[in-house]
Amino acid sequence: MNSFDSVLIAGTFAAQIFVLAYYLPHRRRQHFESMFTRYPPAEYPRLYPVPRERIAHALVRHWRIQGLIGIAAVFVLVLGFAYASNTLEYARWMLLTLIAQLVPALLGMPWVVRMARAFRAMPPPAVRSAELRAWRVVDFVSPFLIGLGLAASVLAISCAPIAWSLQPRPLNVIVLCAGASLAMLIRMAHVLLGPVTFPRTDPYMTEDDTFRARQRRFNMLFLAAAFMGFYGAFMQLYAAHIVRFDVVYIGIGVSVLVQVIALGTASAQFHDFERRDFSVYRSEGEAKVAR
Repeated sequence: MNSFDSVLIAGTFAAQIFVLAYYLPHRRRQHFESMFTRYPPAEYPRLYPVPRERIAHALVRHWRIQGLIGIAAVFVLVLGFAYASNTLEYARWMLLTLIAQLVPALLGMPWVVRMARAFRAMPPPAVRSAELRAWRVVDFVSPFLIGLGLAASVLAISCAPIAWSLQPRPLNVIVLCAGASLAMLIRMAHVLLGPVTFPRTDPYMTEDDTFRARQRRFNMLFLAAAFMGFYGAFMQLYAAHIVRFDVVYIGIGVSVLVQVIALGTASAQFHDFERRDFSVYRSEGEAKVAR
């Protein structure tokens, strides 16, 4: 293997294992332990729609799966560096391991959905205000980000016929990239042109916290559309041989990007936790409901 590329892949691979299998799970474990300590279920029953024991059991199971995958990933890292026939094969090993490391998050999605449903199913506070304001998307997302998401989606869709005319064989790449951007474009158009409705995260969240939760939801939509659009356009042009780039570096870029997204998402969650007003979840607290 190329010595520089193999060392670069090994370094990226090691960072991927550390971030996804050890650093982030450790930070999340500290986060939940801090939450249980600062806001015990006995004093903040509305913060825990399911018993604490069930939450702790689900978290421990999730962390154990991540740890076991991390141990296996270390063996793949070492064996690949020693025995992979070329850097492309080594990069594939890294990306396959990345997919395996993302499996626990996918397996945890049903639990997240159940928690959200449990929050929404809680009995509402005795006094709650009505949602009177007619909200618009621009109340939550900057016009620049809206334009960026729309432009990137249109760009990816526009690249499809160009890529097909020059290199019709990579049909799967064209359909996947252009189709994903088309779906995002339809979703953004629906949000921009249709009525803006907001299901409550839970009936006790304060006005400011509710606004930030809604803002994050819309920002994520347009950020995801921008990323998928630019990435889809690049992949279509790459498949059509208009853009030349070593596929090994694409694999490295994917791993780095996933790590950055995971770190950024976790950091945003931790920051939001520190800003939240949890007094409304106390057993004797009065909820300040969003307007």
